[in-house]
Order: sequence, then C-alpha cells, then structure tokens
Amino acid sequence: MNLNHTTLQQLREFINKVIEYRSGHSLVQFFNRLGFSDTYEQGFPSRWKFTDSKLLELNNTPKIKACISLLFSPNNYIGKYDELDSHISKFNEYLDYDGYQITREGKKVIIKSTREENIIENIIFNEKYIHQVWEKTIERNMKGDYDGAITSARSLLESIFKHILDSSSIDYDDKIELPDLYNLVTKQLNLAPGGYHEDIFKQILGGAKSIVNGFAALRNKFGDAHGKKGATLKDYTPKERHSELAMNMAGSLALFYYRTFIENKR
Repeated sequence: MNLNHTTLQQLREFINKVIEYRSGHSLVQFFNRLGFSDTYEQGFPSRWKFTDSKLLELNNTPKIKACISLLFSPNNYIGKYDELDSHISKFNEYLDYDGYQITREGKKVIIKSTREENIIENIIFNEKYIHQVWEKTIERNMKGDYDGAITSARSLLESIFKHILDSSSIDYDDKIELPDLYNLVTKQLNLAPGGYHEDIFKQILGGAKSIVNGFAALRNKFGDAHGKKGATLKDYTPKERHSELAMNMAGSLALFYYRTFIENKR
C-alpha cells in the first residue's frame, strides 16, 4: 500500500491533531504500537517532523495499512460512531486517489482496494477511457497534487499494458514490474527496437523504453522514501514540471500502444 504525498500529509494531520491532539509523548506511544521502539526525551524533533519520518518508513509496507486501522479503530469511538464515520469519510476523499477506501462494518474497519477492480476487470478499454484517465491526471496536476498525478500516469500505462497482455492470453506475474510488462507488450506487438532496420524507428522505440524505465525510477525516487532515515515528506515532493512531463508522456504512450494493439487485431 503506497500512499502519495498529499495523502500522507493528511494522515499526519489526522494523527497529530484532527482526531485528537497528540503530544510528542503520545505520538511515540502511538507509533510504538506499530513496531517502533522510540523514547520521548530531550532533543525530540517537532511533532510534524517525527510523524512525517515515521509515515515515510511505514509507507509502501503492510504496516501503513495497520497504522490507518489503528487510527480509525472503532473501540476508540464507543458511543461516538457518527464521529468516526465522519473522520473516515473525510480521509477517504484523499485515500481514493491512491485506489483505496476505508469502510466500517460494525466494530471492524476494513481497507479495500478499488484500483485493481476498476482498472483491470470492469473498465471498457478504448480511447475514450484513456482520455478520461488522462484528463483526471491533468486535473490532479492542476490542483497541485503532483505526486498523485505521477502515480495516475504510471497506473495508466500499467493498466493498458496488462489489458493488452490479458487480451492476448499472455501470462505474467501479478507483482511484475513496469519495465518487464513493457518488454512483454513490445514483444507481443512486434515493437521492440531490434525488430526495425530503419534507425529512426529504432531511436523512437528505444526512447519509449527509456521513458517506461524512467517511470519505474520515479516510483523509487518519490514513492519508496521510507528507507531514508530522517527524511521528511517535503524531501520527496515532485515538482509541477516532473508531473507535467510524466502525464504527457504516459498519455501519448498509452494511446500509441493501444492503437497498435487494435490495429494488429484487424
């Protein structure tokens, strides 16, 4: 479960003050329940910096889901379930961009993925769909959610590649990385640079491969910051130019590979 920068910021606010004001000592207790062993003592960092660093360590690991479940645990809201539901509803506005939703079923809080079902199984793949996703990515960029826009752009490419492979009955591992997906797709569509004699086509298709590899690198740069000790959220925030470049390239590539796939079927 990998949350974008904006969602992590909101999660920090919910932990630090929205649900209840947590002092430095209370924050240490909260995160120690998730496997940390910190102590509150002289030289303790600011509350926001401490929470940022812990969330970055938890992000993209199973424990980020455990953190959310602990935060919204119904046993902390006995007699105040309406208040809990209100908090969940507000946080879901941000979590939805990461492809997840929190639901409360009685005394249990469940975090469900919405992305896989929507992208892979229930979507009618066509150029209209690609443009719709592209427009949503542009909208996120215009709202300043650059990390979210990059995530959406990458997901668009991934979903198109998987659709092509699924429709062609090509098997692949569920945990396959984007560059490996790309290699399978280019082989299936006969678009590998080595398959062309003309230098210009070799250059263009070789550039496409570099772009896909770049998306994988962006994920490591902005999405997997949890391994950096002492890092804060602002250290791993992409700029508007990064987001614009990513979404324009992803949209163009998605259309090109989808159109090539349709053309090859005729």
